[in-house]
Amino acid sequence: MDETKLTADLPTMSVEIVHRATPDGRGEAVTIQLNATPDFRSALPLVAGMAQLPLMLAQSSPNVSPLAWWNQAAQSMMAPWMALARTNPFLALLTDPGQPATKD
Repeated sequence: MDETKLTADLPTMSVEIVHRATPDGRGEAVTIQLNATPDFRSALPLVAGMAQLPLMLAQSSPNVSPLAWWNQAAQSMMAPWMALARTNPFLALLTDPGQPATKD
């Protein structure tokens, strides 16, 4: 297997990602190397911005965010069961004892 290397030079940091076969040839390895100039404290604003990326994707369109897509899929699959649970008077008493059971 060939070695694949990706590099990026950012204003205060360089990033190198290497993908290759393990020395025994039975697996694969990915290494990520971060080099900050002059130190990681100066690169912290850049890294902090990257750390927020999953949170930003979770609130974006379902076409972009896998988390939102899975949430929507789970709600769609559970919708019939949730409707059935709302019509069951016993379950309605368990979830909110102050509310009378309603029929939809």
